[in-house]
Amino acid sequence: MAENSFLKHFITEPVYVIPGENLPASKVELKEEKTVAVVEEAAEVYQQPEPEQKQVKELVFKGDNKKRILVIVDQPEEEFINAADESFLSKIIGAIKLDISDIAIVNFPNNNGLNKETLLDFNASKYLVFGVSDSKLFKDNLPPYQAIDIENGKQVLSCSSLTAIASDPTQKKLLWTALQKMFL
Repeated sequence: MAENSFLKHFITEPVYVIPGENLPASKVELKEEKTVAVVEEAAEVYQQPEPEQKQVKELVFKGDNKKRILVIVDQPEEEFINAADESFLSKIIGAIKLDISDIAIVNFPNNNGLNKETLLDFNASKYLVFGVSDSKLFKDNLPPYQAIDIENGKQVLSCSSLTAIASDPTQKKLLWTALQKMFL
């Protein structure tokens, strides 16, 4: 007890033992309890599940994407694209010496979470956007009917909807001019 006699100078308030708490009988027991506690904590840390990795959203598309061209349309009532617009699109890409199998068609409303990062991860070098607001996809205001380089040599062309272009000769000319600069 003589070795602990100095404690009365540091601990000036009364110390009480709470019933139900076990006090270690010796310093060895205290050391063992601390060691066990540290080992248990370490085990909990190592057993925690790893955080979920960012899941890459797969695009649902129609076509074979042979030439790495992604066409994005906004047709909420269709799975991909309606027959009239697909026929018109086929004529458009035929004019630039491509076939419908050379492209991939994505319907914007049927691909939740579609954004610039998802698009850039897709295996395409050219993006034709018909009737989708630029701010929904790229968070930019892209000038219509102008091919814009976005990243790593990838180009995007934003246009009105295929239905609007089909019925307006001025928009057809603007689209044709932009496609010539982009593809020919």
